Order: sequence, then structure tokens, then C-alpha cells
Amino acid sequence: MQKPIRHACRFLTGNNQIAAYLDMIERNSKLLRDIRRSLPAPLDEHCLYASLEAETLTLVTDSPVWSSRLRFFAPELQRRLGSHSSPIASCRIRVQPRAISTYP
Repeated sequence: MQKPIRHACRFLTGNNQIAAYLDMIERNSKLLRDIRRSLPAPLDEHCLYASLEAETLTLVTDSPVWSSRLRFFAPELQRRLGSHSSPIASCRIRVQPRAISTYP
């Protein structure tokens, strides 16, 4: 008789450290979705990552041009997100260029 198939996530959540890490990833993913809904196109596509720790919102974009535009929207994001999440005292924006493939 075959054993029932279990999703790999069930094994990972058994470990408290991994479960906490998975929870943080889920919170950050939800935060990023909320932020992208608040941004105009095409800026929303260039906001790659978001996290909120110790009242500091950290946003990552893929180029300095988009980081400048994102800085312009930071006060609005702080107002919108602060109303339904933990308070946001500051916002920092980082640039993480996307990898450029050298293969054809």
C-alpha cells in the first residue's frame, strides 16, 4: 500500500525557525502586493521587494531611475499602509539590479 502524498510545506512548518521564516515571507509578499496596488504603472512592476521591520519600510527596485520615482511616492505609501498595518516611521529604498544574462 502506498503512503499518501504530502506537500513539502507540511514538513517545513514542523520546524519553528523555518515556520517563522515562511511566515515572514508570506507577510512580505502580502505587503509587496499592497504596495504594488498603490503604485501607478509601470512603477509597480519595478518594485521588487518590500519588508517592514522596526517601523522602517524597505523597498527594493531594479534601477536608480525607478528608485527616484519610488522615493516620490514614499510619503503616500507610508500614509496608506500605516493605516492598516504596523506604524511606518521611515522608508528606505534600495537598488538591486536584475541579473543580466550573458547567454543567447
